[in-house]
Amino acid sequence: MVLENSRGYIELEQQRLYIAGLKDALNARPDIEKTLIGLTETDCVLLLAHEPDTADINCQFPISAQFSGHSHGGQVRIPFYGPIFPQKYAERYVQGLNYVGENKIPLYVNKGIGTTQLPIRFCCRPEISVFYLQEYT
Repeated sequence: MVLENSRGYIELEQQRLYIAGLKDALNARPDIEKTLIGLTETDCVLLLAHEPDTADINCQFPISAQFSGHSHGGQVRIPFYGPIFPQKYAERYVQGLNYVGENKIPLYVNKGIGTTQLPIRFCCRPEISVFYLQEYT
């Protein structure tokens, strides 16, 4: 299933985990309102949004966490300075775990393993992340 302004869910023991995905903000029109229609703050929603800076808007909706990429972690970084060629929509949140908005929604930005524009990485190790989910009581 491709999640472009849509969602699906996994159900176990009458509990649902929603996984929602938005269209790419650079090449299409993400529509978070359409994607989350009918969901509330009590639903557990993991949002996949390619560009991490969209979290500033997305955190105003009933999501539990956002997972993004796009930044390549900065790809070419200068120590103590940061990325020298930040990607559009990945200027504020470049890598790792961030907390966004008034509700401190978790946003994880994966550095990925590839490159864009320049075929090099400098001071930016590639990454593949694995997340383990557990019930929160």
